[in-house]
Amino acid sequence: MGKENMKRHGHLWERITSDENIRLGIVNACRSRNRKTPAKKRNILYTKEHEEETVSKIKTLLLDDFHTSPYYVYPLFDPKLRFIYCLPFYPDRIIHHCLMNVLAPIWDRLMYNGSCACRKGHGQHEAGTRCGIYAKKYSYCAQFDISQFYVNINHRILKGIVSHKIKDNKVLEILGGIIDSIDTRKKNLTMLYRMRKAGNTCKDIPREIQKLEAAAARDEAEEDVGLPIGNYTSQWLGNLYLNELDTFIKQVLCVKAYVRYCDDFLLFSDDKKMLHAYAEAIQDFLWEKLRMMLSKKEVFPTSQGIDFVGYRYFHTGLVLLRKRTAKKQRQAIKEIRKSIENGTVDVDEARARLGSMHGLLKWAQSYHFRRAIHFSETLEEVGRLGKV
Repeated sequence: MGKENMKRHGHLWERITSDENIRLGIVNACRSRNRKTPAKKRNILYTKEHEEETVSKIKTLLLDDFHTSPYYVYPLFDPKLRFIYCLPFYPDRIIHHCLMNVLAPIWDRLMYNGSCACRKGHGQHEAGTRCGIYAKKYSYCAQFDISQFYVNINHRILKGIVSHKIKDNKVLEILGGIIDSIDTRKKNLTMLYRMRKAGNTCKDIPREIQKLEAAAARDEAEEDVGLPIGNYTSQWLGNLYLNELDTFIKQVLCVKAYVRYCDDFLLFSDDKKMLHAYAEAIQDFLWEKLRMMLSKKEVFPTSQGIDFVGYRYFHTGLVLLRKRTAKKQRQAIKEIRKSIENGTVDVDEARARLGSMHGLLKWAQSYHFRRAIHFSETLEEVGRLGKV
């Protein structure tokens, strides 16, 4: 881990711009699980039918002078207000995949096992499993959440972190262009002001404006900040940013029981005072090194249960659905059953949603919840409709 952290990687540009890597980037971009608009579906179909032409065009763009396209931004209320930033499928999303085909394995090797988000072979359920193990083993938990993480990522600091890992100037140039392509804090504030002026009644708007204005006031240097939620590269760059926190917690504080999922992270110990001391050190580190603030900093007994990655974990080994998660699943079942009654059900979509729900419910003690929402009956009804 230490040697890999110290090593800087070069000669990457040739790998990124190779025909083989661009073909793989096209394949990965086409099967992306992001929301697919009709225009994106048409672009994917065209790209598949003209693969070699696309490879040639992408290579020319990379070798000449690629610049990030304008973003399309839309608000998402799920459950709180967020702004999603979309780039065109061609060329931006394809190029992002070409970059990450090469860079993701390098960056992944830098990260600790306790970092579970956006990494192949890790994920939400690994984070939850680790939380459950630690909850049974330790008496106390310290839980943290970073305030508006993506929108407060400092571009200068991020580019410095990237340059400590990568020494290929062309790769640094293109990554720098993507990072600097938009200041999402300024953009979000502009859109929030617009929504408020238009009379939008969303209760999140005043709170979000207050948070962003306070964050801007703290940053005296007025530097560009914020990565767009929606970019494939943002997931990895965000993880790389918080890998600095992971390194501090593991190597400086020497915490053994630690797990992080995105900007939500947990520390465990039998020493409550020690966890409070860690909390103060982490808060100082986040501001001094990463210009981040905490929105949550709590130390409590594991016996009261830990809300994490959609579940509630108890020291007895019991795992329940988080209330917000249960509410969301109950609403999803209602929508499916209503569409069945109205005769408007999309069988394939309903199957996909129920399959996703089953994957979520199986990780918790959810027998009574399944019965209460009529999960099995709904699954059988959709199955019968699929045979008609």
